Amino acid sequence: MVHIINGRSGSGKSTVLLDTICERAKNNDNIILIVPEQASFQNESEILNRLGAKNARNIDVLSLQRLCDHIEMEYGKDSKKELSDGARLILMSLAIEAVQDKLELYGERTGKSDLTSLMLTAVSEYKICLITPEKLMELSKRVSDGRLRKKLHDSALIYEAYDALISETYIDPLDKLISASLVLAKNNFFSGKVVAIDSFHSFTAEELEIVSLAIQQSKDFYITLCRDIENNDNDSMFYFVNRTHSVIKKLASENGIKFEDINLSVDDNKRYKNDDLRYVEELIFRNEDLEQNFGGSVMLYEAEDIYDESEQVARDIKKLVADGYRYDEIAIICRDSEMYRGIINSSFKKYDIPLFVSYPERLEAKPNLTTESILTILKTGMTSIPDDDIFALENYAFVWNLKGSDWNKPFTRSIDGFIDRSGEDGAEILEKLEAHRKLISETIFKLRDNLKNADGAEMTSAVFKALEDFGAFEKVKQLSLYFEQNDESILAEEELRVWDMLMQLFDTLYETLKEKYISPKRYFELIEMIISQGNISTIPRTLDEVTLGNADTIRPDKPRIVFVIGAVDGIFPKTPTDNGIFTSLERDELISMALPLTDSIGNIY
Repeated sequence: MVHIINGRSGSGKSTVLLDTICERAKNNDNIILIVPEQASFQNESEILNRLGAKNARNIDVLSLQRLCDHIEMEYGKDSKKELSDGARLILMSLAIEAVQDKLELYGERTGKSDLTSLMLTAVSEYKICLITPEKLMELSKRVSDGRLRKKLHDSALIYEAYDALISETYIDPLDKLISASLVLAKNNFFSGKVVAIDSFHSFTAEELEIVSLAIQQSKDFYITLCRDIENNDNDSMFYFVNRTHSVIKKLASENGIKFEDINLSVDDNKRYKNDDLRYVEELIFRNEDLEQNFGGSVMLYEAEDIYDESEQVARDIKKLVADGYRYDEIAIICRDSEMYRGIINSSFKKYDIPLFVSYPERLEAKPNLTTESILTILKTGMTSIPDDDIFALENYAFVWNLKGSDWNKPFTRSIDGFIDRSGEDGAEILEKLEAHRKLISETIFKLRDNLKNADGAEMTSAVFKALEDFGAFEKVKQLSLYFEQNDESILAEEELRVWDMLMQLFDTLYETLKEKYISPKRYFELIEMIISQGNISTIPRTLDEVTLGNADTIRPDKPRIVFVIGAVDGIFPKTPTDNGIFTSLERDELISMALPLTDSIGNIY
């Protein structure tokens, strides 16, 4: 039987579900609880606290990704290697290059990283919506709009070429769900089990294949849906959840399975500890005037700009801490923390408030060989050359206006220019600079020679050897040890994480470009593209600090105080924008032609 537990936020849906499955676990039912990845640990802890270790073993808490891993462990794993993000970028770039002569709309943009990212986004959506290249090509022949026809045609060609490249060596993680559903269907995996799903509001076509099998095979199926049963309008904030409710009922009916709705009362909200929050939850997205006089639990502040807003938040937090709150009990939620970079940090520094906000830092690549680029390499600290000697090399390059090719010739001229005032000391310094020049020259020009007539794997080996010759491996160890000894463990960890990312990049380049002959220029374009798409985030440095994060990523741990900033019309909630290769109008037209893309309205919340 299918049991649908409905209720608004805080009505107790998850509690009712946990109560039910925990009781069934005590009766030795075999239960699978499927939740989003970020909710796995919280649910595992709650179940363990409720049941103890013995009965908790009857409940497997899995995300959909972990369910796929579980299936691979039980029934066997594909021998092909899973595709990494870097490999996806490389193979998509090669796929575009392979069909560039056949492209009708995007032919002039081949080789550009923005087209690679755009097509990866498009193909990712096609895969999770179970749309094939054949379906796209067939549809391109039926649409009347010329530009839309070309988009479908080009993306179908690129998608097909991309899949062909993947099939040689890899399995795409985006294909894992559909592969898992085939195994589940064949082996009747959910038979005899109780399946429960919590904290989802909608499902992709791939995910629905898993849900459908769970409904068909399990002896009981439970799902929670955060929806207002009195608000079924298509333009309401519950539109997607209401649609999911209809889909679940349809799946049950098509398979001859009974279903029931368990509707939780809105009058018995268990999450909110005071009437003010309960009232806001009830009316915040309704076109009704707020008539309640708030008792201090909810406060509104209309700021002049984000500078004034940041100052006000900082002042309020300072007062709260003076009244006994801790910094780690306070969270700040916004749409885009990047808007507040530097501004809110400055306000919090002024009031001496510890703040954690993770701004992902873009990595950069600069491959051109000039004196400037050589000095940039030296100043990374990733060579065996001491800092004082690097400064002396920079001064010598400035005095004699060295070009890139000059580093291939011996340094014989005075370190002071045309007038030599340095005497024996100068000769000694010059001898040292010449030794460094030889290391730099031999390493860089040996790299240049090794890149000629080499395939991608041989190029990667050559770059790796150049780093080794420069002494980069030893310098990373020394730098990490230095940070550790100076109580900078976070910086030490970040240094090692960047290095690990670089090694993973080399692994990806070596594997994906083996026996593929491309020019050195193209090779470094691929490196630059992958690095530019990557970023590295930080982790909290202390336990007691205020946390600021984006609404779609932050997961505060039961904060006592929450500030919502940037609540401006069109930003939070944001106005829908075109996402991917199709405009909103094109997307709606394709959906009307039975192409199962995601709705454009999905970008609002």
